[in-house]
Amino acid sequence: MHFHRFALLHIYVCFETEEMAVHVTMKPSMAVTDEQDFVSELKRAKVIIDKLTEKSPDVSRLIIRGLQQNISGYEIYEIQDDLRKKFEAAMYQENIPAEIVLEFAPWHAYLIVNHIEMVLAKVGDSVVIYFLCENVRVLCKLGQMITSGFMHSVFAPAIEFLARRPTTVDVYVRANEFYFTLLCLSSPADKG
Repeated sequence: MHFHRFALLHIYVCFETEEMAVHVTMKPSMAVTDEQDFVSELKRAKVIIDKLTEKSPDVSRLIIRGLQQNISGYEIYEIQDDLRKKFEAAMYQENIPAEIVLEFAPWHAYLIVNHIEMVLAKVGDSVVIYFLCENVRVLCKLGQMITSGFMHSVFAPAIEFLARRPTTVDVYVRANEFYFTLLCLSSPADKG
């Protein structure tokens, strides 16, 4: 009798850009409908921002100006503030509640000036938001947004408003997902 051993082979494919999952959990847990409402508002705000960045020449000019090299920190702040104002106006026009606009508009402006793109939000074990990371710098900036508490300061008030009750919000990335994304982004691209 011959026994063959089969090893499980895991193949990981790394691309030049990677998505990083950011998890948002609440304690006590929120009702699934409240989580769905939060995800819906995130998506709705993203659609408004995307339309604005595609169709508004003023917003396009601001974004292009922000992409220039050797731009000062003050100029970046001005661009971010101008974007925030335009995003707020667009969200108010689309009837997003003020409590959410005041959190999401500056957050989206910050994402844009730092070249971070939210690509997907969904309800899973918690709320999971995926961000596109083009390079290690963007991944580190995303990490700073979490560790500094900035992401928490955006999500907690919006979640509490939608849930209509106080809750503890935790925003984090899983270490294995972070290190895998870091590995993919820092690995030399296959030129072969």
